[in-house]
Amino acid sequence: MLLIINLDARQDRRAFMDRSCVAPLRAIKTDVAYVRAVAASEAASAQSLSSFELDESKLEALLDAWHSSGCEAVARSGLERYYLRPVSNEEKACTRSHRLAWQKAKEAMREDADLKWVLIVEDDCVPCLHPAAESQWSAFYGPAWQVAWRHIAKAMESCGEDFDFVYVGRHRLGPEDESDAVVRPAGFSSCLHAYCVTRQGCDRLLEKSANVLLVPADDLVPALCGTHPRKDLLSTKEPLRAGCLQRDVLFQLQSIALPGDDVYSISQSSIEPPEMRSMRQELWRHPSLWLERKDILTLRCCGREPLKSLNDASAWRRVVLICVEIKFQAPHAIDVSTASARWRGG
Repeated sequence: MLLIINLDARQDRRAFMDRSCVAPLRAIKTDVAYVRAVAASEAASAQSLSSFELDESKLEALLDAWHSSGCEAVARSGLERYYLRPVSNEEKACTRSHRLAWQKAKEAMREDADLKWVLIVEDDCVPCLHPAAESQWSAFYGPAWQVAWRHIAKAMESCGEDFDFVYVGRHRLGPEDESDAVVRPAGFSSCLHAYCVTRQGCDRLLEKSANVLLVPADDLVPALCGTHPRKDLLSTKEPLRAGCLQRDVLFQLQSIALPGDDVYSISQSSIEPPEMRSMRQELWRHPSLWLERKDILTLRCCGREPLKSLNDASAWRRVVLICVEIKFQAPHAIDVSTASARWRGG
């Protein structure tokens, strides 16, 4: 079973998932359902963990703990921007939305004794990171979703009940033991755009997060696993067992800038520093959803850097076209050759 978290207000994303994911998976007899996400306005009154907002005097200690534990290098400015602030309403809403997904997964497994795990994804999830125009969403992403689903199903069958949940897409931030196992233990990781919850994992996630003050979901889960460098977020005597695949199968396009996205809020909710000069002067991270196919082909031919980024799946999340003095416009109004030349020129 697949559960997709989606806001009522984001019918554009629902349309994207319907055509790229839902229809192709239902065609191979996969149960797919949507989970109504909590809106930021609905979560505004929910109480968050006040100590999430770190005192500046404790930042150096966190930076030391972060790096001494072997976590991926991060700049002080990244931790400062992310942790020297309170939990946002959007983050509170995101955490509550994931809890709703866990509840729905538990209900589904209670009704179906043969259902051992559920895949939960956010509505910005794709099985590959190469460009596809809107007219090609179904034909391009559909077969890839079917392949990804079969791969995930086989992996989950192999691990039995060894894990409470399994990342099938993530940002690996901490060290972990390398293993040849199809599913292996995961270290400190971020991003909940795609993961599987097992039957016992659902129960444990709901139980351990039931009376916890809200923190960002990307901090909550690793804290529950005991892998988060910030041990002050919460304490757990019996950490959750997190697993991961050898390679990511599903990827996040959270910053593809579908119309209506709040790009500034997105950037504030990430430890990774935004790679841009001005939020209003850029096309975010996945130009295929803004530019026509002919424009993508133009970019492929206009220099080494665009070519490298467009051909490298791991670089797609960092594709940024800076259009200096060009305001955010509809795709047909953008002078791609100008943007390309400025990118090529550095």
